[in-house]
Amino acid sequence: MRTTANVSAWFPGGKRKKLVYKYGPYGFLLPAVIFYSVTVTYPILRGFWLSLLDWRIFYPKKFIGLANYEKLFFHDETFLPVLMHNLIYVALTVSIPIILGVIMAASLDGLRHRRLADVLRGLYFIPAILSVIAVGLIWGWFYNPYIGLLNGALRVVSKAAGQIQWLGSQHLALYSIIAAKTWMSVGFCMVVFLAGLRGISEDYYEAARIDGASGVKAFFTITLPLLRPSFAVLLLINTVDAFKEFALIYVMTRGGPAGASDLISTYMYRVGFSAWKISYAASMGVTLFLIILIVTFFLRKVAERFDDL
Repeated sequence: MRTTANVSAWFPGGKRKKLVYKYGPYGFLLPAVIFYSVTVTYPILRGFWLSLLDWRIFYPKKFIGLANYEKLFFHDETFLPVLMHNLIYVALTVSIPIILGVIMAASLDGLRHRRLADVLRGLYFIPAILSVIAVGLIWGWFYNPYIGLLNGALRVVSKAAGQIQWLGSQHLALYSIIAAKTWMSVGFCMVVFLAGLRGISEDYYEAARIDGASGVKAFFTITLPLLRPSFAVLLLINTVDAFKEFALIYVMTRGGPAGASDLISTYMYRVGFSAWKISYAASMGVTLFLIILIVTFFLRKVAERFDDL
């Protein structure tokens, strides 16, 4: 095997060759490090710095320390309800697609007609590859109280039921958007679980059948425990995606009515680009970043526990 010392002895300028062998690999990493620093690290640090200022874009900047955070958590009557909306949104848009996804994956995996299973898998996965804007427009039309398909179907049952304001009601708007997000996410969860099911050996199920276990019991005692890695991956991906949600909310309701479907991202956008309170909006962005960082760290620990079981 060639060593750095041998190369230095064979070629002129051995010291230079030695340095190339020692530090050369870092040169290949340098473009990625620069790109990541410019597009990720610098905006995060810049956002944190802006959150310590009082800046309304048309006025001079003034350093005020943590005053924006004090106002955010102790004096802003809107932020805490918005944070609660975010937690509800994350809890439902993470749990429901995962539960439906594993059920759909197990159903498709159990179909004897493989061609039918492939067709259904493709149909179920289509919403996952659609643009978020397209999904928002489709579901906005679906929920339309006058010409929407949902109210049109309900009018067949009851005229009163067919007049529901799905996106215009403070009690229904957020949950109506959650239904749209679930429709968009469940196909991806299903495909991940199908990949996990393909990795489970048939020997486990054969042994369960010999022991007299029913299909339902085998599902809960064999399938679900062996799908732990898939659960961990989806829990992490869906949680981070739900915390960052913006486009779907903005297209369907823009946070309305009266802030009933506001998330941190939409509230931050409105404060920053409508009221021009850039520093105050930056404090919300930093808060959201820290929440995602803490939740991600916790979920990674949970995923590691799953792998050790």
